[in-house]
Amino acid sequence: MREKIGGLITGAGAVANAWNPVIRALQPYYDFPLTSDSGNSILARLIYLVRWYSSLKTEHGATQYKIHLELLNEIKISISRELKEAQDSGEITVRASLIACAKLFLLSHSKKFAYITTNWDSVGSHAIEKELNKTHHVNIYPLHIHGHFDAPSGIYLPTEMVKEPYRLSEEEMTLGSTHGMAWRALEPATRIILFGLSLSPLDAELQQIIACGLDFDCKKEVIIVDPNHNEIAQRINLLINPARNISVTGYHPDDLAKKHTYTIKRQNKKT
Repeated sequence: MREKIGGLITGAGAVANAWNPVIRALQPYYDFPLTSDSGNSILARLIYLVRWYSSLKTEHGATQYKIHLELLNEIKISISRELKEAQDSGEITVRASLIACAKLFLLSHSKKFAYITTNWDSVGSHAIEKELNKTHHVNIYPLHIHGHFDAPSGIYLPTEMVKEPYRLSEEEMTLGSTHGMAWRALEPATRIILFGLSLSPLDAELQQIIACGLDFDCKKEVIIVDPNHNEIAQRINLLINPARNISVTGYHPDDLAKKHTYTIKRQNKKT
């Protein structure tokens, strides 16, 4: 019998006050109060502008590319600094429902699991490690597929991809290797839990990592824990190879007892 292996993927929804440090890093550039939504918009547009100016083979393009690339690096450093301070001070904390979810759906299922996160901080892995060490001596080595605040230049912003015209080859290799490790870690997992991960349509690279991880010959189930589990379940079902029969269920983080079923009955068509 194949050993059961689990997978836990967390996003910003796993952390309370997750956007506060990011907003503080961006606020000095604007004269009105920012929100998480406007923060996402600012970062996505900045990435667009750096890409655009990198493609212009003119003096103006070269000048603007330099200006925007410097701004991008400045903002990444500021975000990283704010996040580190917020983690050290306890301003950002893991949501209690993540620990409850891990105990109910993950730790009861398997002794081995991969922990993957799109977050730039470490509060999630630290909290789960602390919980596990109540009964076992373990260390968790999370895969930060969007980078970590310890390496500001390597943090991955909204709409970015591994291959970018402004990214150093060493950074591209590091991010690319982490993404590869993530989908390979998900391949043998028989239960994959998404917690606080919106699976945004703007993050096609994340979708592809999960799609690759799901397309493997073992019985799989995906459990989505998020207030918008119905919306996310639709996005997950789009990533599943129709030749695979994969169970998809959803839960609200405040009600882990109420299961919502989103499994698509496949006809096992070959693709």
